[in-house]
Order: sequence, then C-alpha cells, then structure tokens
Amino acid sequence: MQNNPHTDPWQLLTFILQAKKETNFFIQNVERYQKLKKKADKGEETEARKTFVFKQRETEEQILARKRKLDSDHDENQRKKLKGKELATKSDTPKRAADNKSFLMNLFSGGTQGSAKKDES
Repeated sequence: MQNNPHTDPWQLLTFILQAKKETNFFIQNVERYQKLKKKADKGEETEARKTFVFKQRETEEQILARKRKLDSDHDENQRKKLKGKELATKSDTPKRAADNKSFLMNLFSGGTQGSAKKDES
C-alpha cells in the first residue's frame, strides 16, 4: 500500500509548509515587480540589476609569463644590491674555501679533525 500524503500527518505537515513557502515566495516577487513598475512609470530610478563578474583562472602560459617577469624583476634587484658586495666577496673566496674544507673534513671524518690532519701530512 502506498503512503498517501493525506493520511500521514508528518507528510501532510511538510506538504502544507512547502506550499506556504512557495506561495509566499511568489507573492513577494509579484509585489517587488509591482513596486518596480510603479517607479518606472513615475520616472524614478530603479535599482540597477546586479552584474556578476567572474574572474577566470589564468592559463598555463599566463602563469609562466607572470613568473618569468617576477623572476627577471627579482634578478635585476638582486644584481643592483649585489653589485657592490661582489667586489668584497671575491677577495674572501679563498678564506671561505678553507672554512668549507675544514667543515667537510669534520663532517666526513666523524668529528676527529686531528686524524684527518695526520693523513694529509
């Protein structure tokens, strides 16, 4: 036997509530239309319709072009900053190489730098 909405009280209640919602929605829209029509007849400005603007995702080409531009701008700024520093760091290169050598010897010899020095002599 099928459930008849007129026999089940909960189904009947939900059916009535849904009908009320639809009726109220329809009445509100009719009233809104009548108000707008009256304003238009009087020559008053009516509310402008909302226009929705959807931003489209960038294509792969646009993303890569933007990243290349950012990288090139960043590189130019780095070159300007480092221009004066490069001259000073070139003279420090042998000292830094020696520091790296001792660090690497410490790292790979297990922390005993003395045994590494004995092997070199």
